[in-house]
This record gives sequence, structure tokens and C-alpha cells, in this order.
Amino acid sequence: MVTDKKLKISALELLFIQTAIEVWNDEKIKIGYDFLESGLGIKMITQGNGEKPQKGQRVIVHYTGVLEDGKKFDSSRDRNRPFEFNVGVGEVIKGWDEGVMNLPIGSRAMLMIPADLGYGSRAIGPIPANATLFFDIEVIGVK
Repeated sequence: MVTDKKLKISALELLFIQTAIEVWNDEKIKIGYDFLESGLGIKMITQGNGEKPQKGQRVIVHYTGVLEDGKKFDSSRDRNRPFEFNVGVGEVIKGWDEGVMNLPIGSRAMLMIPADLGYGSRAIGPIPANATLFFDIEVIGVK
């Protein structure tokens, strides 16, 4: 026979386990990323040999963007057309500017972009408010 005391301990243990699993699920996604002071996470897939793009340069990239649940929301690869923008001047979200300027040409990396470096409290199309964004981004070159 199980006593009331045993049930209370089991409930506390269950609560602890559930909490530990939630924390682990939140933290495991960060494994392998190097985090900059801003909170931007960079996980290098392929280290490029070129120079890092400088502020104002026109950069050519391929990318795939996904939400925390893995749902893809955009991809230049799906369109088979690289995306070009002037880096560091606010043409794209802050996380892209900072991330791309930290990737040598030829690099491919995963960027983990917190909401404050993405779209913040605004919902944009399939991207919910306060979303952490993940981008598989490849710096193809500069013009």
C-alpha cells in the first residue's frame, strides 16, 4: 500500500523531472553555438577561407530560416536564387548583420537569433511575435 506521504514525494519528484526536462529542452538547442555579447548564437558548419564582410559591402548569401519548432518559413535555396544585401546598414534584421559580418566568405553556419535581434514583439507572416529564429546561412561572396 502506498502512503499519502509517498504520493506527495512522488508528485514532487515528477514535478522536478518535468522541470528538468523543460530546462534541458530549452538548453540542448544551444549546444555547439558560440554566443556573442549581443546574444546571437553562431554554430560554424563550414569555415570559409575568405575575408569577413565589412560594413556597407554588398553580400551574397544562401539561407534557410526556421522557427524553434523546426518549421521552415523562408529559403533562398528553395527559390534557387541567392539573396543580396548591404551588410551592417540595417537592410536586414540585426542578427543577420552581426552574424554575416562574423563569417568569412565561404563559410556556412547556423545563426540562432534571439527576438530582440530579429523581429522583436512584431509578428511577421508565419513568424510569431518574440520568436527565436534559426538560419542556415552560407556567405557566397561580396560585390
